Amino acid sequence: MRKVLPIFILILVIGGFVYFYGLQGRENENEENKGVLTDEKILDLSQSTTELVNFISSVKETPEQVVRTNSIIRKMTYSGEYNEAEIESLVNMQRMLFQEELLEHNPREFHHIMIRSELEQWEEAELKIIGSDYLPAKYQSEDTSIVKVVFFTNDPNRDIYAQYVLVKNALDQWEIKGWMGAEPFEIVK
Repeated sequence: MRKVLPIFILILVIGGFVYFYGLQGRENENEENKGVLTDEKILDLSQSTTELVNFISSVKETPEQVVRTNSIIRKMTYSGEYNEAEIESLVNMQRMLFQEELLEHNPREFHHIMIRSELEQWEEAELKIIGSDYLPAKYQSEDTSIVKVVFFTNDPNRDIYAQYVLVKNALDQWEIKGWMGAEPFEIVK
């Protein structure tokens, strides 16, 4: 009995360590994945009003976060993997990243019609956005920045280079004021 008791205690202590550190690892993993923005998370958010408003508000803290979110939404929209209702939700979510003035010049119905038209053209051309990357924001002033983005397509000769102009709104949040094509650039990591 004297030999069994220390072995039993040793097994309990080792089991406790394994259990405790196993949980720590999973908690750290969950914390790391918490901030990761995935297509799945975007799609879920685009269909949930309260969570979406909170998420968009948190994204507008930096120009890079706004452009990153917009780029993921655009990739999803032009991936050919989502149905019309999901695309409509994605476009509505994307519009929440736009400045009020931009929204006024591009009414919701017109925007949706343009996206559907572009998607038909992309489908005929068998073109899809498969990813994106961006350069850090260049600040023109305290409340204006420019972020350059490249959208990678399934045809490397047709990658899309764009330059986004972002401005701060009255709530001190960054929003997309507009964008235009840009000359190809290199992203060095």
